Amino acid sequence: MREFAVAAVLEAGHREADVARLFRFTPWQLTAWVSEARAAAVAPGGRPQPRRNLG
Repeated sequence: MREFAVAAVLEAGHREADVARLFRFTPWQLTAWVSEARAAAVAPGGRPQPRRNLG
């Protein structure tokens, strides 16, 4: 479920508050996961890394 929630925010562009409510996560928890996913998506040289499993 976590992966779907993060993808809904990052890939589909839905608002974090709406996604958190839909998946019944706390908003701060989803915000942290989205931040982690964004940080993991960028390599040190500024190039995107290959996708990885967030769960």
